[in-house]
Amino acid sequence: MCGILYYNVCKKDTNIEIFKKAFLKIQHRGPDHSGFKILESCILGGPECDIFFGCHRLAITNPTDIGNQPLELNNVILICNGQIFNYLKLAEMYSIPIETIRTDIDIILHLYIKGVGIKEICQKLDGVFAFVLYDKNTKTTFIGRDPIGIRPLFWARRNSNLNVLAVSSEIKGFDNLILNKNINIEVFPPNYCYSIFDSENTDVLEEYSEIFNSLDTSNIPLGLQKDEDNYSIKTTPNIINSEIHSNIYELLKKAVIKRIDNSDKPVAFLCSGGIDSSIIFCIARDYLKTQNRILHAFSMKFNDSTSYDAFYAKLLMDQYKDDPSVKYHSVSFNWDQVLEVIEKIPKQLETYDPNTIRASIPMFLLAEYLKNTEFKVFLSGEGADELFMGYNYFKQVPDQIEANKESIRLLKNIHMFDVLRADRTFNANGLELRVPYLDLDFIRYVTNLPGSLKMYCNNVEKALLRESVRIKHPQLVSSRVIDREKERFSDGCGFNYIPKLLNHICEKKRNLNNKSLHLTEKEKIEKEYYLELFENYYGNDKQHLIITRKLPNWCNNEAKNMKLID
Repeated sequence: MCGILYYNVCKKDTNIEIFKKAFLKIQHRGPDHSGFKILESCILGGPECDIFFGCHRLAITNPTDIGNQPLELNNVILICNGQIFNYLKLAEMYSIPIETIRTDIDIILHLYIKGVGIKEICQKLDGVFAFVLYDKNTKTTFIGRDPIGIRPLFWARRNSNLNVLAVSSEIKGFDNLILNKNINIEVFPPNYCYSIFDSENTDVLEEYSEIFNSLDTSNIPLGLQKDEDNYSIKTTPNIINSEIHSNIYELLKKAVIKRIDNSDKPVAFLCSGGIDSSIIFCIARDYLKTQNRILHAFSMKFNDSTSYDAFYAKLLMDQYKDDPSVKYHSVSFNWDQVLEVIEKIPKQLETYDPNTIRASIPMFLLAEYLKNTEFKVFLSGEGADELFMGYNYFKQVPDQIEANKESIRLLKNIHMFDVLRADRTFNANGLELRVPYLDLDFIRYVTNLPGSLKMYCNNVEKALLRESVRIKHPQLVSSRVIDREKERFSDGCGFNYIPKLLNHICEKKRNLNNKSLHLTEKEKIEKEYYLELFENYYGNDKQHLIITRKLPNWCNNEAKNMKLID
């Protein structure tokens, strides 16, 4: 992916060196090329301003110099952190000559030049994106972010002015730029686009996609009808379930294939041994084998502990031990490596959420290892638990309406947690992680299924997903991965990892005998420790940039105390 930075400043306050220094703070996101453009003496609703556009590029599609950013066309400038999977289809739809498109995100510029409005552009894009587009002709600025927020974006606005002062892929990009206390730094919301019409002194922030519409009961799948407050099957259950299973599998398969095909750099896969990433692996293996391509899969484990994930990953990979099209790589990490990075993680991830940080440490160490391989793009399994209600507390959900509401709430917040972890750990190492479960077509279909189909079935989570792939991939059955219980990544990589982490933090922060502390007290100290590190880096006024995890009201106190959300 890339790292973008936009900044407009009064002419009298212009300092190019300060901008360049801030710009370098996000260089890790794009190691292949760093480019910036300066527009001098622009009038933006007040005094003269200089406008800076910067982009650090991780070149995945058409990785030649022609695709380097900022991109400009007909006096319109674009910086974008994104991957647009349907750019060729859009070019055909709008009669845009393919040879004029410099890289996939260039389609945004071409659509705008064609007269397509910014809201419609965002609606048409199939992919992940966070962009700033500036039209020099009309002195209009546009900002957009993908519906799930898979790519990060922050903005800084003056309290008393419509103009956006700065936009950055990460909080780090605001370093030394935002010194005025009248400036608010916020997360730019996913699924929104923003327009600043300077000539009219107006701005518009609007939601552009109706992707989360599963509570609309008019969209009941074929064969299912609403009966009072419940959905009842009016035809043969096996026929309906078979159709839904087939739809889920085919949509997920398309999501995997488009993320493999839309890359001019080598693609590999994360396979923890859990059900979600194992399904992605199996789909990809069958597809790549038809092309006579080798699939490389990587897993991670803590070498000071037994690991359920490592156990099941090996069982699955043993099914392919005589298959030359599969190469499996088991990567381990040790406690010394954890100590080397633990204090860096809150800064790198820009979060103080304990569950996110716990899982991010091994994932960051894995990415550190992977950056020295030939691969730049990786597919992973984030998003399945939110879509298919995989968390343990869903056992308590009172009805399917509440189940769907909670699933959608988690999806709307995933950019703050699992998606944040996936993006920051890999982009910190100049790599790109792609998440097929969060494909827009796949999300639309699954969220529009009745909640009853996705709820726990016979005490098994994600039963609908499991049954959708069971027949297609017998290796998941013979390895027993298809029927294993959910394991948190931070737990699955090794049983001793979290206890050792908690004990270390308690001893470091309070110099306490950790054996005398209850688990909940250790977790409280852990949270304080991460927040302290976060505030040391970013100040004590940015806690609002990360929302607090919470469980729904229908969860009982036991569930809340056990923190079953992750």
